[in-house]
Amino acid sequence: LPVSAEFSDIRRERCVYVDKTGLICELATGIHQCFLARPRGFGKTLLVSTLAELFAGRRALFEGLAIADLPWEWQQWPVLYFNFAPLGEGTVEDLRQELIEKIHVYARRYGLEVSSRGPGFALDGLVHGIYEKVGKPVVLLVDEYDSPLQKSIADSERFSRVSDILEG
Repeated sequence: LPVSAEFSDIRRERCVYVDKTGLICELATGIHQCFLARPRGFGKTLLVSTLAELFAGRRALFEGLAIADLPWEWQQWPVLYFNFAPLGEGTVEDLRQELIEKIHVYARRYGLEVSSRGPGFALDGLVHGIYEKVGKPVVLLVDEYDSPLQKSIADSERFSRVSDILEG
């Protein structure tokens, strides 16, 4: 499997997995917002995909791991998982549209209509709409948030416009 393999792939393929689920349980139960900044190759993507599976309630993937013996409430939460790594290759408008389309994919999954005015408006509408529909807080996971910025670093005007979209 590639180094950036998802948690579910690692578990299904019975690959070696260094069990950090006890710590992940502490993180997931003790913090409502978390920004994790680590250098490339330190397992952020694996952590985010593990959190996605955990909050989706996929207990079978965690059998035999530390969290299986902890008092984790195995319930299903609405999970929105955004990986920004593939974004930002085209124009700035392409980035804006890619983000809105990713949000609309989730909106369709929940039978919701959201704004196309901008990614910020669309995401806000999506999170509130899901909460109203299912009555549970939404778990929002974002990976590689800085990737579109890194792809724009050589062009200060583009960098500024990409930054505005990501802030918006």
